[in-house]
Amino acid sequence: MSANHIVVMPLDESLLKSVQGRKVVVKVTSEDELNRCQDVFRSVGVDLFAVWFVSDKPLSELNLSESLVNLPIALYVPKVGVFAEAMCRLPLLHKLNIKIFLSNREQENYVMLQALSSLNVYCGLYFDSPLMDAEEMTDLAHYYLYSTSPHAPIEPFYYLMEHYDPAGKTDFSGVYFDDIHRFVHMDKEGNLALSASDLEHGVYIGQGPGQINAIGENKAFSARANKWQALFLENSDCSTCEGWRVCLGKFSEQSGEKGCEQVFVEMLEGIEGTRRMRKGGKQIWQS
Repeated sequence: MSANHIVVMPLDESLLKSVQGRKVVVKVTSEDELNRCQDVFRSVGVDLFAVWFVSDKPLSELNLSESLVNLPIALYVPKVGVFAEAMCRLPLLHKLNIKIFLSNREQENYVMLQALSSLNVYCGLYFDSPLMDAEEMTDLAHYYLYSTSPHAPIEPFYYLMEHYDPAGKTDFSGVYFDDIHRFVHMDKEGNLALSASDLEHGVYIGQGPGQINAIGENKAFSARANKWQALFLENSDCSTCEGWRVCLGKFSEQSGEKGCEQVFVEMLEGIEGTRRMRKGGKQIWQS
């Protein structure tokens, strides 16, 4: 399992050479870095899973170009910005292999995601804050799950719909490169961590690409993999929540008080209902 971990790492040529043979997610934080990616990848020879571009600029202020068309990009922006200016980029967005994620900190983003989806732009919500707006989240889930008008995927609802396990747990962490069974994070010094947050806060589980194969034997890995069990041992609000199977306690900080249970229970009902309807309808081929 660990031998197949995808490495999330910065754009660093020597570091990329050290993980040749592995799939990588290259994380960049500026348009200059983004535009350098293809030259670096050609030089090194990279098995690319995705480029993760985290920007502090709104979508309307970014200068994306058609030269990026061959890169699979996960773009994280705080908000859309000036909608009319962002929409001038719509033809380009349709050409690019891109998913646009908006922060859950901005209330307007929930409506903007509906707009982007209706314009056939693959998009999603990323959780910059551990607290969600339950009402807005529920409305967004309802739009994605129940709208009869054509619309592009919205994460994490799309992932949950496509990968839902009716008999077990469904973890959407992989949408955000945080599934510890699939991804490991590495900084420029070669420090390894189980998540982007751990890496940022110096919570390391090893050092150097040579230790990636042993991640599954690491005590920290085992503790994180089994962390969900504590919710039941402690008899927390999550332990009695019907929607836990698609949340897994990600929003336990607000459990029992601000509606996260309602969000995921309704989401679970919507996923199960929509999947039942799919079984009875015409199926279109999938690649």
